[in-house]
Amino acid sequence: AEQACLSTAGGYDLIPANDDLTVAEVTLMERHHRETFLFKAIQSIHSTYDFIFIDCPPALNTLTINAFVAADSVLIPMQCEYYALE
Repeated sequence: AEQACLSTAGGYDLIPANDDLTVAEVTLMERHHRETFLFKAIQSIHSTYDFIFIDCPPALNTLTINAFVAADSVLIPMQCEYYALE
């Protein structure tokens, strides 16, 4: 994870997504304990940061499940409308 970090002008570190995520999802489907891959990957940098934000698409796929397992808490942004709450 350390090799993938990019420092921004604002002083934040960022690991950008790219097209390899599609390949990663297909590859993870074939692995045992696939839901813990991200958790294990960020353990080496976990103590370096106060907060690690993992942005996920609105889908329940292998990558999103990996993010849930790696997270201490979850923040779900949504519109303040009745049907969004449903």
